[in-house]
Amino acid sequence: MDDQMETRYQPKLGEPIISGTSAIFLIVGLVGLGLCFSPDDAAGQSHPLDSLQAGQWYEVPNSKLSSVYPSPTPPGDPVDIMLAWNGGAFDTTRNNLIVWGGGHGNYGGNEIYTFNIDTLRWIRAWGPSPSIPSPVPAACNETYPDGNPASRHSYSSMEYIPSVDRFFNQGGSLWCQNGSPSGATWLFNFSTGAWARQKDVPSGSGGMGHLGSLAAYDPVRQHVFNQRLTQFEEFDPAANSYTTRGNIQNCGSGGNWQDRMSAAIDPERRKFVWVGAGYVRVWDLVNFSCNEYTAAQIGGDDIVVNSDAPGFQYDPTIKKFVAWQGGANVYTFDISTLSVTLIPPAASNTVTPPTPNNNTSKGTYGKFRYIPSRNAYVMAHMTTQNVYLYRLSSGTGDVSAPAAPTGLTVR
Repeated sequence: MDDQMETRYQPKLGEPIISGTSAIFLIVGLVGLGLCFSPDDAAGQSHPLDSLQAGQWYEVPNSKLSSVYPSPTPPGDPVDIMLAWNGGAFDTTRNNLIVWGGGHGNYGGNEIYTFNIDTLRWIRAWGPSPSIPSPVPAACNETYPDGNPASRHSYSSMEYIPSVDRFFNQGGSLWCQNGSPSGATWLFNFSTGAWARQKDVPSGSGGMGHLGSLAAYDPVRQHVFNQRLTQFEEFDPAANSYTTRGNIQNCGSGGNWQDRMSAAIDPERRKFVWVGAGYVRVWDLVNFSCNEYTAAQIGGDDIVVNSDAPGFQYDPTIKKFVAWQGGANVYTFDISTLSVTLIPPAASNTVTPPTPNNNTSKGTYGKFRYIPSRNAYVMAHMTTQNVYLYRLSSGTGDVSAPAAPTGLTVR
């Protein structure tokens, strides 16, 4: 398949799909399926985040992703869309949590799901591909017969790039018997409903692909930084190019645990931080030096550092990282002091999200996300559980409309 070639999904009859030429069909289809609020439904209703106080959680009723599974269901168990080493991203243009996952021997479906913060509803925004190989194939192929990307464990490898309005994925464990890692980079365009394959990651130490790539979007450079097995790289979506910025050998000797870690960027202090599996690692995005810290070297509570792939985000309101690994507690991580602080729920809180069981759940990864427009968080952990909202600090967030990208072209 040629680089940058767009492949369009061909929907089944009556199946909604986002398209630049079918907005009316999409809206009618979603309302008909009961998957979004109509204007009449929303009239006079207040949003739960309007009254959610600092330190409180809210469980969104009737918000299980399983309610919008495709029928017939692709091969495998769709609970593994979230459960099997899979993460998410947050679309700040549409206010959507994006979930995409499956892979290895768990689930062959490659459909994209989005949970909208305004309507508090899931939709299946794209897919699945037709003719998905079943049973689990021996051959590990990057694409399905329709040319769209095969299902994979997504780990922490997904981000939304607002500067070009694209959903980004790199790497992952493909739908096949041995779950080989992918070296490919894909962008999805929600306006056209099309995937486009980009440049593969550079070859080098650690091979082309890695199961647990760590991706984080940098709003300063408007690029994605990506940590693979050994190499640390910067992806420019407008130029469709990678630049190698460092090697994990410069960072420490703690081992390659990326598939059990989560990453986020502090855009002000210019730090790419990854945490989990007993370590905190920090890339400096100015001089690209790297430091590694064990849990014993981090002050305060070590539960986040020692957990597998916790939810991990940078909060621009408090200017610290925020982590979640289960229950009603959250944690802040101060990169300046290398200390973790427990933030218990407010005394008025009445909702406690479930705690992941690492025997069955392989990590939260990117399914715990900050909502800039609401100064709040969204968390989705299992397809058969409701979605949760959380507010850490007071304030309404940035309610201004995202600026339209200028001078950038992505094919």
